[in-house]
Amino acid sequence: MNIRNNQSVVAVLVLSAVIGNASNPGSHKFQSKRLGISVSIPNGWHVSFSKANPDGVDGGIQLFDQKSRANEPTVEIEISSRQYEQVLDSEGFFQDEHGELLIRGRLSSTSPTTEIHSKQWRGVYGVAMCGISDSLGFHAGAGECLRIVLTDGKRCVAITTNGIVDTNFVITTIARSFRFIQ
Repeated sequence: MNIRNNQSVVAVLVLSAVIGNASNPGSHKFQSKRLGISVSIPNGWHVSFSKANPDGVDGGIQLFDQKSRANEPTVEIEISSRQYEQVLDSEGFFQDEHGELLIRGRLSSTSPTTEIHSKQWRGVYGVAMCGISDSLGFHAGAGECLRIVLTDGKRCVAITTNGIVDTNFVITTIARSFRFIQ
């Protein structure tokens, strides 16, 4: 079996996790009518609202686990009315010369992506090499940052991690429970 086939098998397994049953023990539902979203948040994590910015983000939430520093969220969820392709580009996704969608990471690295969908949205995710900060300082390529972009055709959401949290945990707990409301 070649690498591409292995990636396909992994993609099918992850896709099943993403669009599977959204209830998850150890989490609770967070809903914001103002942002038009509903998502499961792990118990013990806290939520902070983020504001709109000039880059086209309409607002969002920052999620902090017990180990997060005050200004370094574990996961960020940004809502945007920008076009899907614009959000993909701003999150580091691009098409290579063969038309495959890849994601850029630090140090000129690229990684494959996986398309995902539910009855309500479609999207893509990828894991890119990224810099992280810890008690020892900054490490240029020591993290794996998950980036997910979802759209319902009207709005987009970008879900990003800090490079330290387990990306599979974010997919199974947060991403698969995500819903646009209103």
